[in-house]
Amino acid sequence: MRISTPLLLLLHLTVLFGGMPPAVPPQRPITLPGCPEKCGNKTIPYPFGTKEGCYFDYSFNVYCNNNSFATLNMQFMLRTDAHYLFGPEQQQNTAVTTTNMTWWTVGLLGVDVARGEAMMAMPVSSDCSRNESYHDLTYYTMNLNGSTTFLFSATRNVLLGVGQSVIPVLFGQMIAGTNYSAALQVASLFDEPSTAGRDGMACVGLGCCEATLAPGLSLITTAMYAQRNTMWKTFPCTYSVAELYGYGAFDKKFPDGVPLVLDFAIRNDSCPADGTKTLPMGCRSR
Repeated sequence: MRISTPLLLLLHLTVLFGGMPPAVPPQRPITLPGCPEKCGNKTIPYPFGTKEGCYFDYSFNVYCNNNSFATLNMQFMLRTDAHYLFGPEQQQNTAVTTTNMTWWTVGLLGVDVARGEAMMAMPVSSDCSRNESYHDLTYYTMNLNGSTTFLFSATRNVLLGVGQSVIPVLFGQMIAGTNYSAALQVASLFDEPSTAGRDGMACVGLGCCEATLAPGLSLITTAMYAQRNTMWKTFPCTYSVAELYGYGAFDKKFPDGVPLVLDFAIRNDSCPADGTKTLPMGCRSR
């Protein structure tokens, strides 16, 4: 039986292309045309950008230092170094003497555009005893600099305290300008160092304690209530930090701090008109 030439050609093409996988559609760009996608190993998707013309507005401007360290230009950290005395004669919290205050920017750990979240590196506040009475204190304030675009996430972050006996406290300011303060009234206690909240472990209430953050915060300071430390040789330090819920105690993967989530949204503006640049997750307003 003879097979016609067109049929032979059809069979040949079927064998040649029939086993090939389907074509993969091109990946959708995450930045505006001509804009860098990375700062070091950090992905910088639109509405964020590292240079003019690449971000939605200046609130989303990311400073990329030597193509390695990414931070939001509008967000700052204040480190305060201080000390206080709390001996047998002091039965109440004593005055804190400030020795140094330093401002700097804080690292951007990642962006999730679909969730409207930016993850920052939050340093850990500490209270360390040199003896039973003398304490070195370092605490941190993260200030969103009056931004209405970013707020500390009340659903994704917690205030965490770690130590033998620690009462973590958070002072803050709402987006409306009103002051806010909160403390965990139940101290975190444990008997042996091995039972303390360790790096990468979730807080289960032994050696650590946590509480949710209030909504609407644009400035936070984490610290601890001053206490006399009679076990300073075994447990010299206590710690306080605002961090991503479920992250655990402290993790050496982030030596400059632990993850803290900021919600971002276009709150005080209308949606862009058709044909103009738009946010990839749509026009958000919370």
